[in-house]
Amino acid sequence: MHLLQVPDEVIVGVSDTAQNVPFLGLKEKPCVGKWTEPNVEKIAELKPEAVLTYGKYPSKETRDKIESLGIKVIGIDFYYAEKYDQDLQIVAQIFSKKERAEEFLQWKNKNMSLLTERLAKVKPEEKIKVLCLWTYYFKKGIYKTFAPGSSYDQIIKLAGGINLAGELNNLPESPEVSSEWVISKDPGAIVMVYSSDILGYTTNDLQDAIRLKDEIGKNPVLGKTAAVSKGKVYFLNISGLGRFVENLYMAKWFYPQLFQDLNPEQVLKEYFEKWVGTPYKGKWAYPEP
Repeated sequence: MHLLQVPDEVIVGVSDTAQNVPFLGLKEKPCVGKWTEPNVEKIAELKPEAVLTYGKYPSKETRDKIESLGIKVIGIDFYYAEKYDQDLQIVAQIFSKKERAEEFLQWKNKNMSLLTERLAKVKPEEKIKVLCLWTYYFKKGIYKTFAPGSSYDQIIKLAGGINLAGELNNLPESPEVSSEWVISKDPGAIVMVYSSDILGYTTNDLQDAIRLKDEIGKNPVLGKTAAVSKGKVYFLNISGLGRFVENLYMAKWFYPQLFQDLNPEQVLKEYFEKWVGTPYKGKWAYPEP
């Protein structure tokens, strides 16, 4: 909303997640519960004209209840790279912000075109094999990765990598894989994502990320991989509309020789300060490429 310069007064309620994002300034907005299970009664009290949800959440049953009140439910994601532009254009149309959206997408796609041009030089046999893991579950001893068509499957491919879980068809978007499977695939790079407890807007130092990287090195499974032996273990936690910058980080990590002049953090800083209109703070990636 901030990116499209939609006035805050247009927003009558938010999920608990949105309410707690420090740079959005939505702390005082009424909370309608979790984005997965919103409180339909609370939504009804607020009398919105429309509710913006994720594409797949909440459930169809909950959506139907909301729409039965005469409230339009509009599903958008922003975390699927292939639908990112389309999703933004849908929201821009709702709020009559088409010109602003076009300006932003032109800037965003100029940065992304750099990847397309340079990654064309990478031969298929030279592409790095990537294991992308959910940080939260790793800490619980579970290896949860990202199947074909998932958000990180798309991001890895756009960054010129091969998603090792891209062969896991007919499974949930974030399937659990076994220790044996991980060892057999021997990833050349490991990317830990959804690392909100160690990276983000309020993170002042990288000590937690450094400690977790050390834990991964000692892990009886991941410690045996080429990714660990070659020091190719990375951490990311960029969400929302700025998530496209994860493509830039991954591309520079995977192929540093092709992107010596690329500064992903500078692009992220410009996203916050020029487009979202908020000061750039925090630590979002480790290590900085």
